[in-house]
Amino acid sequence: NQRLFHFAYPFDYSGLQWGWIHVGLSLRSYDSSVHQVYRRTGILAVVCILLSLVASVLYAKHFVEPILRLRAVVEQVASGDLKARAHIKSKDEIQELADAFNTMADAVLHRNRIVESVRFTAQSLQSTNEWSEVIDPVLAKIGKAANASRVLVLQRHTDPEGMVLASVRFEWTAATVVSWKQGWQNRYLAEQGLDKLEERLRRGELIVARHDELKDWPVARPLMPPLSEMIAPILAGDVPWGALVVHDCKQDRDWHEVEQDSVRAVTEMLGASIVRQSARQDLFEAKRELERFVYRS
Repeated sequence: NQRLFHFAYPFDYSGLQWGWIHVGLSLRSYDSSVHQVYRRTGILAVVCILLSLVASVLYAKHFVEPILRLRAVVEQVASGDLKARAHIKSKDEIQELADAFNTMADAVLHRNRIVESVRFTAQSLQSTNEWSEVIDPVLAKIGKAANASRVLVLQRHTDPEGMVLASVRFEWTAATVVSWKQGWQNRYLAEQGLDKLEERLRRGELIVARHDELKDWPVARPLMPPLSEMIAPILAGDVPWGALVVHDCKQDRDWHEVEQDSVRAVTEMLGASIVRQSARQDLFEAKRELERFVYRS
């Protein structure tokens, strides 16, 4: 059965109806064109749906994969691996979140290293009667934990006239950093312009200085001066014994509170060890004197 298009129109002439004009057209070509349009539209719709699915999958993978990688790193850090880092370069908010997480992980790792250096100091000083025997590894532990360039133990002493001097007794330096041990011996504090600093140290005050302040200090410094430093007093009881000095020669940095607290803790332990060792020496001297007295008697 073939579909046809019928058209009929009356034919009038001079008021008389002569008949009808009737035209019949086959719709085969029209139906074929319509079917082709439907088929092409259907194919195009299917192709569009498939492309949309593929695009959605790719976008979801691009969006979700960095989140899954960040989640895996978070789980690593949560399990104790503080060295795990998220390396994401998506150039969007996820990368910003990953960078912020890495910064936080760095801060936690740095804090843990600082705390570990304090614990190491306590164990080392408690395990010996001579604090000078363990001070070198202690300074190395502190310097590496704080990412410092130089760590010094300055000892305060006086000349026969009572003038205050300072000398570097112990020192740790990072690789390529110039030592101050030879250049800082028997320096008069008054000549170095450190009178006011000594007053602050006598009060037990921790001094934190950055480059802008350091360049105004009238101190004759050896090579490779610090860009920032911490100076913490070492008090043997109430008597100023010296100071622990931490330098950063690479950058003008702010010393974090945990770093300042760790330096205070280390100097307190050093001061206690110095007092304990001095008391032990006094006890031994008293014992020797007693033995000499008994022997003479």
